[in-house]
Amino acid sequence: MRKLFTNKNKKGFAMAELLAVSIVLLFIFSILFSNYLPLLAEYETRLSYNDVTAQYAAHYIRKMYIEALKDETQSETLKTTINPDINSTVIEILLNISLAFMIMARSCMWIFYVKFYKKNYKYPTDKEGNWAPFSFLCQNINMYYENPVCYRDLQTHSDVMEKGFGIYQYINTYKAPRNGKTFFYRYDKTDEIHILAYVKTDLFQEADIGKLNKAFVEFWKQYITTKEEKKEIYFSFVMEVEDDNRILKSIVRNNSGIMMYKRRYRLGAVYNRYYNRLEILPLYRYSRYKKQYEKMKKDLLDCLGISDVVQA
Repeated sequence: MRKLFTNKNKKGFAMAELLAVSIVLLFIFSILFSNYLPLLAEYETRLSYNDVTAQYAAHYIRKMYIEALKDETQSETLKTTINPDINSTVIEILLNISLAFMIMARSCMWIFYVKFYKKNYKYPTDKEGNWAPFSFLCQNINMYYENPVCYRDLQTHSDVMEKGFGIYQYINTYKAPRNGKTFFYRYDKTDEIHILAYVKTDLFQEADIGKLNKAFVEFWKQYITTKEEKKEIYFSFVMEVEDDNRILKSIVRNNSGIMMYKRRYRLGAVYNRYYNRLEILPLYRYSRYKKQYEKMKKDLLDCLGISDVVQA
């Protein structure tokens, strides 16, 4: 009987001890938890606004402020020892020198960028600096293609084109690649010169671009004076071929549009004799000379007597 009571007392003591320890631990954890939440919020706030960059910035601001205070105290002592007239004169000289240096640096940068722009964004030229308007017709920019404007079942044909282009006056004929011919026409306005080249050939290859540029340079040197070179030049060309090939398809369809330049505007078209089809090269979509392009396209269509448009 005594052993039974002693076992029960031991179990009751263990339960009481476990309960007491649990209460103490629960009290300790509740205190820690209640204090941990505000600390965690404060830490997150400091982490957001008081990061390493902010600390460095505050440190350097403090440093600058202290140095400014030191400079102010030193300047006050200098004012008491140095004549104020001399002090203002020195400051004025330094300001003038810094202003002159800034103007000189800005002028040098402007001259550099003007030369860079003229060199890299000038219209295409040959080795002698002559305008080469047949170059860079099939360039691909920004990996997209512009669709040409296509005119089918034309009433005009090559014989009509050789005789004349409306208001354009015939100037001269030059040799074209593959035993072809290049006819040059021209008409003038007040500050504008409009030139049209009609190229008639059976087959067109990439190497023929240089020959066409050479024929254009010959025409330019013979019939364009130095005074006229300063005017706005509108150059259009119609290239007549027997049928399409890979080069012509890349020029007409697989390109991002023809580029125009300041006072040097150009418009290109390909006439296919087999299909009786005229395709006008599109303009680069970000060009600043869209009005000039539309004007040249209208003049060309008026000269050819084309009004009905059928998109390819």
